[in-house]
Amino acid sequence: MSKNNWHPIVWLTFLLLIAGMFFLFSASSVIGLEKFGSPWFFLKKQFFGILAGLGLFFILTKFKRLSYLRLRKFSLFFLILNFILLVLCFIPQLSLVGATANRWINLPFFTLQPSEFLKISLVMFLASFLAAKSKSDIKSIQKTLIPYLIIILLVAIPVFLQPSTSILFILCISCFIMYFCANTPLSHTLIVILLGVLLVSGLFIFTKDSYRGRRIQAFFNPDTEKLVEADQLKQSEITLGSGGMFGVGYNKSSQKYYYLAESYTDSIFAIIGEELGFVGAITISFLYLLFFWYGIGIAKRAYDTYGAYLAIGITSAITIQAFCHIFSVCGLIPTTGIPLPFISYGASSIVACLIGVGLLQNIYTNH
Repeated sequence: MSKNNWHPIVWLTFLLLIAGMFFLFSASSVIGLEKFGSPWFFLKKQFFGILAGLGLFFILTKFKRLSYLRLRKFSLFFLILNFILLVLCFIPQLSLVGATANRWINLPFFTLQPSEFLKISLVMFLASFLAAKSKSDIKSIQKTLIPYLIIILLVAIPVFLQPSTSILFILCISCFIMYFCANTPLSHTLIVILLGVLLVSGLFIFTKDSYRGRRIQAFFNPDTEKLVEADQLKQSEITLGSGGMFGVGYNKSSQKYYYLAESYTDSIFAIIGEELGFVGAITISFLYLLFFWYGIGIAKRAYDTYGAYLAIGITSAITIQAFCHIFSVCGLIPTTGIPLPFISYGASSIVACLIGVGLLQNIYTNH
């Protein structure tokens, strides 16, 4: 195999990026024109995020000295750096002015959302952690399961306090899938599932009056008129339903005229469904399933267990994020407020996902 060959997952990613630019323009042009004087405002900013992400992608895929095997040595450094950035979000002088959560660092030319990059740094470190374990150690609760959970817990604290529960959920599920794929005992899996159920139950009980609790209440009681979250869910379903089988046509959405909240980020899949209909929505969903299939294929052919776990973790994180977005817009799970990978507006998400695809290509090249 030529080392210059691109894996199909790369071409699929480029397809999603190109489609995303069209969808983003349609979903954001009205708000961009009214608030910033240009229908191209959000697309221009997204374009610079895509350029930055592609730059890092090509660095990861073209420089032989940056193989994923060598980058493994820096996995702890990347995680510590990411953790420091998470903590910096809580400093008032650095946080985004007017934001309702401490998720962003406000830099001179752009804003950074450090939690998005945990899909890379945390997965890299935990993949290295699992790969370093012997067959006997991997079956030990004391040597593997407890340290694994402690690492996740330490990272989860600042993410939970931001708050960014949806990203935390995606990270936990992705890390659980990695752990499960490392041939760990079934008893470990049952312990993790039990802890997850207890954690989610406690989260709902103790945060029922917060935005987290209101989103869950809106999911189970969507007809209430007291919750803004319930109205957002209704508008998403109305937007999807109005598209019918083949949609109303590109850039002809009526719901983006301030009926649908966050139409260019958290709810962009609803706009896709309205303009391209059921057929278009199913096609986009299929592309993410194909992304998962390709990513798992890379994991199966990886040179070593570290590459396999890393590919599984990255693929899981991106795919789970995609379907959490899709399911929440469809009303199948509570509103998540997370972007659709490669499509929604948000430079941090785009850059993190492209780094992930760069690592997948890196693993494929070095298999």
